[in-house]
Amino acid sequence: MNNVITGYRQAISHVLESGRRFANTLACFNVDLLIDLPESDEQIIWYPKYRGSKKTSLRYLLNEAQWYMMKTRDPEFIIERGGKIWETMKDESGLINSNYGYQISAHHDIDELADELIHNGRVDAWIVDADNAKLKHDTVCNNVVRIHSNRDHLSIDVWTRSLDLTFGFAYDLAAVQALAYMIASRAGLTSTISTVVFHVVNCHIYECDLDCYTNVTNDADIFNGVRFIDTPYAGCYVDDLADLITPVEGYAPVPLFECDSTGGHIIEYPDIHSDKIMHLVMYLTDEINGDAVLSEISRLLTEYYTEPDTRKAMSVFGDQRKIVVWYQSGVWYHSPVFVS
Repeated sequence: MNNVITGYRQAISHVLESGRRFANTLACFNVDLLIDLPESDEQIIWYPKYRGSKKTSLRYLLNEAQWYMMKTRDPEFIIERGGKIWETMKDESGLINSNYGYQISAHHDIDELADELIHNGRVDAWIVDADNAKLKHDTVCNNVVRIHSNRDHLSIDVWTRSLDLTFGFAYDLAAVQALAYMIASRAGLTSTISTVVFHVVNCHIYECDLDCYTNVTNDADIFNGVRFIDTPYAGCYVDDLADLITPVEGYAPVPLFECDSTGGHIIEYPDIHSDKIMHLVMYLTDEINGDAVLSEISRLLTEYYTEPDTRKAMSVFGDQRKIVVWYQSGVWYHSPVFVS
């Protein structure tokens, strides 16, 4: 079992107490973050009301939802509505990669995902691929969303390269719930989501945001929510949604059960010729050509050294079995292996 953290507040405390300095952040690696959502008889998209001293913006959440449903790589819509961070993510053409609506639609048909959920009780929605996994400007953070259907409840696992607890987490949590409800609705299911688990390689708080977590009295486990049917994810669009929607209030208590999710892990590979690299290759050779893996890792390493400004480089291997591998700040990482 990996390092399982239950609740958003505990995740913040864990990073503040145990994080190490890494690329202008306090970061912890190999973290499973389990969020136990409030019980409801409606399909509610939940989000933490506060992130330290910052209040989560329902207005921005709904604008981001509208932007995702536009399925575009053009960030101007969300930049004009408060998402200034996207300005820094643009590539040479002025486009970005982390519009999750665009990426999901590029990889999947929602009706096919719904059919798979009905027949298998589980479906994997892939976001990362060989093309978007090694880009300089905006490498996608969430790689795979796995949705489980179990009687009256849904649960979600998200395999995540990088998770910013101050800004990214709240809106990512909302987005993966929305995806699950979109697929469930197409499948004719009215199930509600009980838990979301983020399997995170790099879970962090930026150093410039640390002041948000000093002398904070707000309980970070208090959740607000918005009804799925009131959001752009369900086809609802009004110019000023946040002025018309009353947030649903809820509270997520610490669950009394243990997380039995498969989890992710991190292994450091400082040298391509090390035993650890060979361990990775052996780990994959049941279904993937080991020489091809070594060749691709060598290529990524060469790319890193010839382009020092490239901070991240990743790739996806295999047809039956998939693995995400990347190199960041002098260290190799790899995601869990998924059998598709």
